[in-house]
Amino acid sequence: ASFKTDLVPLLDHLVAQVGKLRVTVIEQEAAAADLAGFDEVVVATGATRGAIELGPALPAVHATDALAGAALPGGEVVVVGGGFTGAETAIHLAESGRTVTLVEATDTLMNGDAFTDQMTYGERLAASGVTVLTGTRATATTAEGVAVVDAGGAARVLPAGVVIVAVGSACNTSLADALTGTVAVRAVGDCTGSGKLYDALHQAYTAALAV
Repeated sequence: ASFKTDLVPLLDHLVAQVGKLRVTVIEQEAAAADLAGFDEVVVATGATRGAIELGPALPAVHATDALAGAALPGGEVVVVGGGFTGAETAIHLAESGRTVTLVEATDTLMNGDAFTDQMTYGERLAASGVTVLTGTRATATTAEGVAVVDAGGAARVLPAGVVIVAVGSACNTSLADALTGTVAVRAVGDCTGSGKLYDALHQAYTAALAV
């Protein structure tokens, strides 16, 4: 997101270190059969995208693509999913000049995230003009926007030209599972269920020390 530019130097540093330390980079999908001969394998396969079926009436863009700068259709924006990624995406788009509504099915935004993050993001959502609807479930898209139902059963359509999907993710453990029992496996990052950059960096550091 535009307000997290402090992470760019970290990414650049990590990429530079890979080159400096002469790490061999092979740009192809890893297969369990190709890794069976190694003594240890560090698996950092991340997470798979969550999905929700809302119908074809509106263009749907995943939050990670929106954050990466994907071109979005015009009109108002509805972000479905009020977790960390959904809140970040809503702020990013609102601060880019879009009119944004953030829809979360539970009663709390960023449920399970740190209280300090909830406070900071809540303040930023308000400051950027994002309309937040908690206790509200998206049910379908229409030609006019996104149909939602609130906790009391009241239904309405939120005007939108595009819907952003931010409904969570699932750990991608397929490679780690396939390797278990054949080589020593150390999983790091989102494939462990953490979902936090801080945890991923520490897991990777600990794994490197242990190898």
